[in-house]
Amino acid sequence: MIFAMKVTDIISRYGIKYFEKKISKKKFDRVIRMGNINRANGMLMGELMIRKLISDTFNIKTSEIEINTDDFGKPYLKNILDLKFNISYSTGWVVCVIDNEEIGIDIEYIYPLEPHYLSNMLSDIERRYIEEKPNSIDRLFKIWTLKECYLKALGIGLSVPLHELTFNKVDKKWNLESNLFDYDTNFKFKQISFDENYVVSLCTKKEHFNTHVKLMEHSNII
Repeated sequence: MIFAMKVTDIISRYGIKYFEKKISKKKFDRVIRMGNINRANGMLMGELMIRKLISDTFNIKTSEIEINTDDFGKPYLKNILDLKFNISYSTGWVVCVIDNEEIGIDIEYIYPLEPHYLSNMLSDIERRYIEEKPNSIDRLFKIWTLKECYLKALGIGLSVPLHELTFNKVDKKWNLESNLFDYDTNFKFKQISFDENYVVSLCTKKEHFNTHVKLMEHSNII
């Protein structure tokens, strides 16, 4: 299942000090240093959401949850190694998923963007997919979020040549072709529609992962 929450300015409403003991010091410091208030709220809400979900799943206190990051910045649970999770936030929404296998999710707000700005990350097949439908900026964001969620599932960040990854839609399913032979490609890819102004892509090991979007209330995490 996918969990989503509207991003609001909880920092201004409650004051940043209110959340100091609710998340890790490392994450708290990152939120403080974030120059964009919307991104700061998204990061904070994503952390609070995942802690709430883990707490409910394992019946443990949120204060007992230790979230660390590896060398590439991928978050993981120090004390619950068999649980995987991923968080993504964009202007307006934060989404997260949990599973017992590697998983990645990405959400992006669709805004006017010329394809040439991201041309170096596209394969020839992807360029043709985008160009065959004029004025379809959502196609560019579909490709971008697919690549993002895949790299997030792997936990390697944007450290690879993205044009070496090709997403091709065949019979309404997204297939991945990769020239990066060192990385696992045994994933399933899905795109979820719950807000027409956003694109959400999911990378999962499961063929039948539940893509229902459950909306969470702010009162659940405060």
